[in-house]
Amino acid sequence: MHVVFLLLNALFRKALKLDAVEQVNIIYSNAAACATVTSMAQLYDRDASHSSAIYVLSTLLSILTMPLMIGLFDLLL
Repeated sequence: MHVVFLLLNALFRKALKLDAVEQVNIIYSNAAACATVTSMAQLYDRDASHSSAIYVLSTLLSILTMPLMIGLFDLLL
């Protein structure tokens, strides 16, 4: 997944002229928060596979929507 995020970052970086902070936000959009949820699910014998799937989905949605929002922000300025 990390390689996919790096490739998406390279694609969006050139198209939207992203600075370093915006690029880091695309690559590591919500990894810490979602990894904690998955770890807690495993610790307390809950559905860790479900929380892992939600983690991947939310990360992909963040990667897709963040460049769009940045582009919209730049357009409105």
